Amino acid sequence: MPYVGEFVHYVARGTPPREDGSQAYPSACRAAVVTAVGEATTFRHDELVLDAAVLDLCVLNPTGLFFNQGVAHDPDGGPGTWHAHFGGATTFATPCPASSNVPDSRR
Repeated sequence: MPYVGEFVHYVARGTPPREDGSQAYPSACRAAVVTAVGEATTFRHDELVLDAAVLDLCVLNPTGLFFNQGVAHDPDGGPGTWHAHFGGATTFATPCPASSNVPDSRR
Protein backbone atom coordinates (compact mmCIF):
# COMPACT_ATOMS: atom_id res chain seq x y z
CA MET A 1 0.00 0.00 0.00
CA PRO A 2 1.49 3.39 -0.93
CA TYR A 3 2.15 5.92 1.80
CA VAL A 4 2.42 9.72 1.93
CA GLY A 5 5.75 10.80 0.51
CA GLU A 6 6.26 7.70 -1.68
CA PHE A 7 6.91 8.04 -5.40
CA VAL A 8 4.51 6.38 -7.84
CA HIS A 9 3.83 6.84 -11.56
CA TYR A 10 0.92 8.95 -12.77
CA VAL A 11 -0.14 8.36 -16.38
CA ALA A 12 -0.81 11.75 -17.96
CA ARG A 13 -3.83 11.79 -20.26
CA GLY A 14 -2.12 13.76 -23.01
CA THR A 15 -3.82 16.29 -25.23
CA PRO A 16 -6.91 15.41 -27.28
CA PRO A 17 -6.16 13.83 -30.66
CA ARG A 18 -6.04 16.14 -33.66
CA GLU A 19 -7.96 15.45 -36.86
CA ASP A 20 -4.98 13.47 -38.19
CA GLY A 21 -4.87 11.35 -34.99
CA SER A 22 -1.63 12.85 -33.67
CA GLN A 23 -1.32 14.49 -30.27
CA ALA A 24 0.68 17.56 -29.27
CA TYR A 25 1.45 15.78 -25.99
CA PRO A 26 0.82 12.00 -25.90
CA SER A 27 -0.07 10.10 -22.75
CA ALA A 28 3.09 9.36 -20.70
CA CYS A 29 4.20 8.23 -17.27
CA ARG A 30 5.20 11.00 -14.90
CA ALA A 31 6.79 10.79 -11.48
CA ALA A 32 4.36 11.69 -8.70
CA VAL A 33 4.58 12.08 -4.94
CA VAL A 34 1.71 10.74 -2.83
CA THR A 35 0.19 13.60 -0.81
CA ALA A 36 -2.78 11.67 0.67
CA VAL A 37 -4.02 8.07 0.70
CA GLY A 38 -7.72 7.30 0.38
CA GLU A 39 -9.60 4.16 1.29
CA ALA A 40 -8.20 0.89 -0.03
CA THR A 41 -10.09 -1.50 -2.27
CA THR A 42 -9.24 -5.12 -2.98
CA PHE A 43 -8.97 -6.36 -6.57
CA ARG A 44 -7.53 -9.27 -8.55
CA HIS A 45 -4.69 -8.79 -11.02
CA ASP A 46 -2.68 -11.57 -12.66
CA GLU A 47 -4.00 -14.14 -10.16
CA LEU A 48 -2.95 -12.00 -7.19
CA VAL A 49 -5.29 -10.36 -4.71
CA LEU A 50 -4.01 -6.84 -4.07
CA ASP A 51 -5.10 -3.79 -2.13
CA ALA A 52 -4.98 -0.45 -3.89
CA ALA A 53 -5.97 3.01 -2.82
CA VAL A 54 -7.27 6.14 -4.41
CA LEU A 55 -4.46 8.68 -4.04
CA ASP A 56 -3.95 12.42 -4.07
CA LEU A 57 -0.80 13.20 -6.04
CA CYS A 58 1.68 15.95 -6.80
CA VAL A 59 2.66 15.12 -10.38
CA LEU A 60 6.12 16.23 -11.51
CA ASN A 61 5.79 17.35 -15.13
CA PRO A 62 8.66 18.74 -17.22
CA THR A 63 6.90 22.12 -17.27
CA GLY A 64 5.69 22.28 -13.66
CA LEU A 65 3.71 20.66 -10.88
CA PHE A 66 0.17 19.32 -11.21
CA PHE A 67 -1.95 18.48 -8.17
CA ASN A 68 -4.54 15.78 -8.74
CA GLN A 69 -6.99 14.38 -6.17
CA GLY A 70 -8.81 11.07 -6.16
CA VAL A 71 -6.59 9.24 -8.67
CA ALA A 72 -7.52 5.59 -9.15
CA HIS A 73 -5.03 2.73 -9.38
CA ASP A 74 -4.59 0.83 -12.67
CA PRO A 75 -1.78 -1.76 -12.85
CA ASP A 76 -2.07 -1.65 -16.66
CA GLY A 77 -1.30 2.08 -16.75
CA GLY A 78 -4.48 3.59 -18.20
CA PRO A 79 -4.50 7.37 -18.75
CA GLY A 80 -5.37 9.40 -15.66
CA THR A 81 -4.38 6.63 -13.20
CA TRP A 82 -1.43 5.72 -10.99
CA HIS A 83 0.68 2.58 -10.71
CA ALA A 84 3.76 1.60 -8.76
CA HIS A 85 7.09 2.32 -10.42
CA PHE A 86 9.48 -0.52 -11.19
CA GLY A 87 11.50 -1.44 -8.16
CA GLY A 88 9.00 0.31 -5.89
CA ALA A 89 8.33 -0.59 -2.29
CA THR A 90 4.67 -1.52 -2.82
CA THR A 91 3.48 -5.08 -3.29
CA PHE A 92 2.50 -4.47 -6.90
CA ALA A 93 5.75 -2.96 -8.19
CA THR A 94 5.68 -3.85 -11.87
CA PRO A 95 7.39 -2.60 -15.00
CA CYS A 96 5.96 0.64 -16.26
CA PRO A 97 3.23 -0.44 -18.69
CA ALA A 98 2.42 2.98 -20.06
CA SER A 99 5.74 4.57 -20.91
CA SER A 100 7.74 4.22 -24.08
CA ASN A 101 10.53 6.40 -22.64
CA VAL A 102 11.69 3.73 -20.17
CA PRO A 103 14.71 1.79 -21.46
CA ASP A 104 13.93 -1.87 -22.26
CA SER A 105 16.46 -2.96 -19.64
CA ARG A 106 14.37 -1.24 -16.94
CA ARG A 107 10.94 -2.56 -18.01
